This record gives sequence, structure tokens and C-alpha cells, in this order.
Amino acid sequence: MMRPQLNAEEAVKFDKNEVLGKEKDKPRPRRYICYYVGASKSGEKRSFTLQSAFDAAIWAAREEAIHVSIFLEDGNHEGPAILPKIDGLTVALNGDNPDACIFSSNIHARVTGKEYFDRFGFLFNDSPPEVKEIFHEIISYNQIGTGNSSVLRIALPDTKLSGFTIENTYNCDRTQDYPQSRVPCGTKKVNGQTKHTRQLL
Repeated sequence: MMRPQLNAEEAVKFDKNEVLGKEKDKPRPRRYICYYVGASKSGEKRSFTLQSAFDAAIWAAREEAIHVSIFLEDGNHEGPAILPKIDGLTVALNGDNPDACIFSSNIHARVTGKEYFDRFGFLFNDSPPEVKEIFHEIISYNQIGTGNSSVLRIALPDTKLSGFTIENTYNCDRTQDYPQSRVPCGTKKVNGQTKHTRQLL
């Protein structure tokens, strides 16, 4: 019994490059690194902020393709943080408990570039050029806008997030940001405790 034969047109569909697509071009991690954000533990790579862990991962990816696991310990962690697209880097960001591990910031669309710099500039002092490029773009605006008011900004494909809460604690502290016709419950001013945006992962 003869095996079925493919003609040239059919065979192209089963070419290795056609089947695998771009997978063959993706850099494979050659090294795995763990960073811990929070209180000190002996013998572990420690970062004081999530941004500094992102920065360390980016610098390390300059040398070789790596996968970085970042662990957020229970507690409140200060944002914002920026993770741009970096060739050769994959990241998994994990917490243990969404109710106990909070990554938050108070930020909104009408923050000025100068205010953003004054409040958050210290987080990006030692960041790689790819991060600073995004940061400098944000602070160039008179008002940063909704797209730049994220607490956690990730452009790196396939980043995995789990086990923590992302929270924007802003609640219209400035009355001009909340038109009187939309003030809930007929109040004249909204305090910082009425509502906020929270995303559990």
C-alpha cells in the first residue's frame, strides 16, 4: 500500500517555518531570575519597589534572554510602575494574597506633567533608557491624560500577573475634576474614601 503523496502546493502548508511561524525566532530564556519586593529576606535578590525590580530585569536582559519571576510580599506597594517591551525578557509578577498584597497609586488624568515628576520621579531615577523614555513623555504633557494615568503600565507581551490587587486610590480630591452634575449623593465634594478603582488578580 502506497503512502499518500503531497503535491508541491500542499507540501508548502506543512513546511516547518510555516507550521511554527514566528516561534522559531523567539529568544528562549537561558537563565531564570527571582526578585522579591518587600521586607528583607536573607539570601534573596531584594528590591524596594516594583519599578526597581523591573529595572533590574531589563538590565539583566541586555546580556542574555531571561525569564524573571517577581514576588510581591504582602503589604502596600507604591506605584506607578512601567514595564516596556524588551526583547529577550519574559516576566511573571506574583503575590500570595490579593486581599493582603496591594499595588496602588493615587493618580488621575488631570495630573500635570510637573506634578507627576514631583510625585513619582524618584521611582525612575535609575531606570533603563526604555523606561525613562516613557516617563519623560508622560511628564512632557500639561495634563497626562487617561492613557498615562495607569498604576501599572505593562507593554511586555505575555507578562503573567497573579495573586495581588492593583488599586487606583484617586477619588476626585479636586472638585473641579468632578462636575457638580455628576457628584454622587448630592454632595458638594467627594472625599478620598467614597470610591476607588480596584482590580484583583
